[in-house]
Amino acid sequence: MGRRPPRTSYGYLAPPEARVRGWKCVNQECGTGDEPAPRSWPYPCRRCGHPADATFAEPWAHEARIHRIRHELTGPDPYRRETAELEQHVWAYKDAWWRDDSAAADRAWLAYRRARPPRWQGTDAWWIVSSTLSEMVSLAARSGDTGRAITELLECYPFVDTRDVDDDNTRRTIARAFVTMCIGVLEQDTSIDHPGEAELHAAMDDVAGRIEGVLMDHHHRGFQRLAELRALHRSRTTLARTRRSAVTAVDGLPPVSWPLVSPPRTVADPREVVDLLRREPRTALPLVDSVIDAAQTHEHTGPLDDLVRQLAAAATWPALTHLLRSRLHVITGDLTAAVEELELAAAETGPLARRLRPQILATHGLLLARIRPDRLDDGIALGRAGRAAGRDRWRRVTPADTGLARLLLWRALRSGGLPADRSRDVREAVRLSSRRCRPWHPHGPDDRLVHREALAARGALTGRGDDKRSQRAWRRSVGAAPSVVAGARTAVAWAEWAAGTRIPEFAAEAYGHLVTLAARDAVARDGEVARQRVLTSAQEYAEEAGYWLARTGRYREAVLALETGRAVGLSEVLGGRGFSYEDITSQTGDGALVYLAAAKAGGYALVVAASHDPQFLDLPKLNRATVAGIVGRVQPEAEPSTGLARLAGGRDLAVSGEAGTDPMADGLRTLWHNGVMDLLLHSARGRIVTFIPVGLLNLVPLHAAGEPGAPGDRYAEWRHTGHFSAIRYAPNARALRRCRDTVRESAAREQTLLAVDVPAGHGVRPGGYLHHVTRETTEVTRRWTGSASAPVHACTWAEFSAAADRHTVWHLACHGSAEPASILDSRLYFADRVVTLEELRRTLSPGRRRLAVLSACRTNLVGSAAPNEVVGLPSALIQLGFAGVIATAWAVDDLACTYLMTAFYQRWCRDGEEPAVALNQAQQWLRRATRFDLEALLPGVEPAGGPDACPYVDPRYWAAFAYTGA
Repeated sequence: MGRRPPRTSYGYLAPPEARVRGWKCVNQECGTGDEPAPRSWPYPCRRCGHPADATFAEPWAHEARIHRIRHELTGPDPYRRETAELEQHVWAYKDAWWRDDSAAADRAWLAYRRARPPRWQGTDAWWIVSSTLSEMVSLAARSGDTGRAITELLECYPFVDTRDVDDDNTRRTIARAFVTMCIGVLEQDTSIDHPGEAELHAAMDDVAGRIEGVLMDHHHRGFQRLAELRALHRSRTTLARTRRSAVTAVDGLPPVSWPLVSPPRTVADPREVVDLLRREPRTALPLVDSVIDAAQTHEHTGPLDDLVRQLAAAATWPALTHLLRSRLHVITGDLTAAVEELELAAAETGPLARRLRPQILATHGLLLARIRPDRLDDGIALGRAGRAAGRDRWRRVTPADTGLARLLLWRALRSGGLPADRSRDVREAVRLSSRRCRPWHPHGPDDRLVHREALAARGALTGRGDDKRSQRAWRRSVGAAPSVVAGARTAVAWAEWAAGTRIPEFAAEAYGHLVTLAARDAVARDGEVARQRVLTSAQEYAEEAGYWLARTGRYREAVLALETGRAVGLSEVLGGRGFSYEDITSQTGDGALVYLAAAKAGGYALVVAASHDPQFLDLPKLNRATVAGIVGRVQPEAEPSTGLARLAGGRDLAVSGEAGTDPMADGLRTLWHNGVMDLLLHSARGRIVTFIPVGLLNLVPLHAAGEPGAPGDRYAEWRHTGHFSAIRYAPNARALRRCRDTVRESAAREQTLLAVDVPAGHGVRPGGYLHHVTRETTEVTRRWTGSASAPVHACTWAEFSAAADRHTVWHLACHGSAEPASILDSRLYFADRVVTLEELRRTLSPGRRRLAVLSACRTNLVGSAAPNEVVGLPSALIQLGFAGVIATAWAVDDLACTYLMTAFYQRWCRDGEEPAVALNQAQQWLRRATRFDLEALLPGVEPAGGPDACPYVDPRYWAAFAYTGA
């Protein structure tokens, strides 16, 4: 007995230093093995008693393997011999990469392909080829030979036969192995943005979709890993591109004053600044910074513009005049003009011009790199010139240092650079920012941010960074920010870094802080333009924060992140700061709240039904890309700023096209099968369910998802959202609470109805006459049970605006249209003029009211530029004080609306149902209504829709109407 293993049965004698991992029985009929290694050798198999061979750790396992292959090549077993013939090339390929010999790797790969039988999927050797091919592809992917791995799999893809995979073991195993190999290749970093990535991903999805019923758990986990890997990569790329783009050019520009002095909290008067410049220029420059900060933060450019005019009139400080004029151009978005002003400023002479030259050149370099990323090297050269202009024998820190460090980081982190050059740039950036942030040097939040980024970049490039330590440092940096604006900018940089680590816990915390600070940043901005710019740039933060927080089990925080990022502007108007999870659960008295979001990695729902933790439902098929495609189907025409969709102007009286080819119907089916069905079947049920969609899901009619069968078909009739619950929307839980308060106040006083119709809207094209709206308002007032009311026919805007404030329920039956790309231009057509959403918000007085019914086309749409802000007619009316709003998601049929509204008021006013429930019941009645039912409801009206027993069974007639509020 000895501690060193003897020569193996296939002739390998390990060196003394070899590390043994375990043992394996030499009996081919047994094949038992185990770890760890036995204490002494020889060692008998525990099962059959035959001798056992040692198994080794690398690199001795690699040496032992070639001995075993050579042994089996000359052995009597034909199966092992055939396996060894392929395995020897696998070994040679791996050995070549270990030796970094790409030529040998090429030869081994070609030799393997020659040895492999053609069309091997149909041969008796399919198992041997499948196992060796899996190893070859895995080795290629891990070794950086991604192109070869992708090419090999794409060549195999056409021959993957998925027929009868439930019963055919060979086809099932080959198809599963193909999906496994695709996952192994696509989860390598080198596959991201590879030219063949999309094609391989599509091939994997196709095969996986065909064998979905026989996939294993590890396949589904692999799909999730791929989705999250690419989501983090795209998030980091998006954040980096945004932070380096011309849109954020106002961020990170050098201050005018030096040494850095904190500007006063109040904006200085321009005349005082000019007077002080004549006496004490050094004291005056911090006041100039206060004027610039006010203009940049709130986009109040009046004081800065006034200061520029007074400086130009004085003609004493031309360099400062040109510098401030350039900053004014940056704020207004004209970067080209800003660069021209900086070139003029750099040419000026004089004491103040020399003092400002480092700031001028550094600003020029930063703007040039944003306008023309291909001229980043020129921007760095300008930064170096600025640093040289600010240095002297006793001063090593200059105003240009932080700008130069930022440019160096941009160059180091862009793709395609040589490792040595990137390391040199990062080292210089760390050196510059470290000097600037020393305790005895005055420095600001932007200096600390660049220093934090430089340290993180150094850790990433050297591989010696401590991610946990960096995470704590980012957390401290955000907490130490002197203002909400600075904290939000730091949080964006933190999220970019966290996405680069590929660690979900880090991404969750970073995005959690980011969504909170972005909302506070928007509220802190005084100017409407500045606020909208912040909200637009923050549109993806909420859904990404919710996903990563839920992914790490922090479900309550995920709900709060989604609540915080939804309808920030509306919540500020209604009042709802400091909302807690307990406040959210208090709104579940009449049904669950369902937060629905589509993140890059996948869709998900968080169901809040009581005081316990929310229920998390993973909806992987409802990711952001899928939802964007659905938006493109339900809202035709592209919207340039988002790449999403935009509805055409005007109004159609009926939906055209067959149901089977209708893009809207196709989108509703996709919504249903990709997630809404699972949500309603397993998680969200009840008399009323409140949807709070986040992100792109605001742009699709979730309440109408499905493909219902014919009435009475018990196998298909239930396949739509309204079958399970009355669905209502809410901008967020804070708005829902406000709506409920309004309902309670309205219950104590008598309700009054203003029902108006406009058969011929102003400017509507010929043929657009609405023949049934007069009958609709007549039937509505007939079923009204509040204060006596009479309909207003052919209503003008003057008549409506004069009477609106005196009524608590509005019913408008007219033409309508929406422009999601310019939502404030959405229109209602009165008899005398067209009224836009912007004018409606500005003209009508706020007050507590019960319900607004917009029986017009496309009135439930929201703006596509900032969908989380849910800007549209429903939110505008809630802001005006309404507790609930009924509006439509698409162009609706004139007569169908009349039937539906009549049935709705019957159930709400006469039967006493809640408005959301009454609407749902009316919709279900209309889809099942026979011609006899319709004639009984509206005598004297001939039902449209054909001779079928149920003329309005198609969802296009009844599913467009949605309820928002309480």
